[in-house]
Amino acid sequence: MRVAKNNTAFRVMITSQFVNNLGSSFFNIVFLVYAATLPNKTLSVTLVAFTEMLPTLFSIIVGNFADKTKHHLRSWRIARLSQSIIF
Repeated sequence: MRVAKNNTAFRVMITSQFVNNLGSSFFNIVFLVYAATLPNKTLSVTLVAFTEMLPTLFSIIVGNFADKTKHHLRSWRIARLSQSIIF
């Protein structure tokens, strides 16, 4: 709790991650409901579940590289900015 009070960068990252997770959860629920309405329901839901799992697998690999960076906050900002531009 002390870290959250004293470290602004940590507080921003935690808040941002919470909002990101909330939005991702809503998106995944809507995407699953949409996939369930398609003609081939089983295949659609399976593909959605697989595509939702892929980022988690890649985060393990990318997390290893992130631990080796010197300026974590700057790298995190660049990654999030790049992600928003791509979307």
